Amino acid sequence: MIFDSLDFIEKLSVEERLKHLGNKKKKPHKGKTFRSNMMLNPLKLKHLNNIDNLPADMITLNLEDAIAPSRKKEALHNIALFLSHLEMSNAFIIVRTNPLKEGGREEIAFLNDFAFDAVRVAKVQTREEIEAIDILLKSEKEIHISMETKEAFQNLASFGGIERFTTANIGILDLLTSLGLPQSLVERDNPTIHYILSKFLVDAKSIGVNPISFMFQEYQD
Repeated sequence: MIFDSLDFIEKLSVEERLKHLGNKKKKPHKGKTFRSNMMLNPLKLKHLNNIDNLPADMITLNLEDAIAPSRKKEALHNIALFLSHLEMSNAFIIVRTNPLKEGGREEIAFLNDFAFDAVRVAKVQTREEIEAIDILLKSEKEIHISMETKEAFQNLASFGGIERFTTANIGILDLLTSLGLPQSLVERDNPTIHYILSKFLVDAKSIGVNPISFMFQEYQD
């Protein structure tokens, strides 16, 4: 655990939490075996407190769709607080931000000096957005994207040549909505889903990017 007790933190206001930032910086993650990814809600302090010892290859701190707009600042400040006291973790830590034009740019700028391994930006559409992230994000961190738009699906094969852009995550439900297709297509043997995943795999591999499929979503398991 990062903190022995959360009682003190739970009593702090959102703004007060920034007054208790630490100066710890975990070392950059060196491993490249990514078999499991645990996505955490940063409003859950108990979950954040365990990121130093969770048994997952990757940990994603989610600022995007799981967080109501009224609580995004709270989630952002929580991430900053816990990362600033994190001395070590065996996991590759990713911060999932909102789209650049919907707060993502500001989230990256705010978190830039804290120690994590990659940023994952939601609903990227163009190569120019990835190039903008490459300028904004500190050099030791990787760039990951969520491929959730028809524009990114069509043009992923043209996004290569950006050294820090290493990983694309397909967001199948948002992508289907962007394509004007029903989410009911998400079934094991649906040919449309097979085509989407096959194109995603080949396009990502053709530019040297790691493709990650959508997450297992059986919440009762």
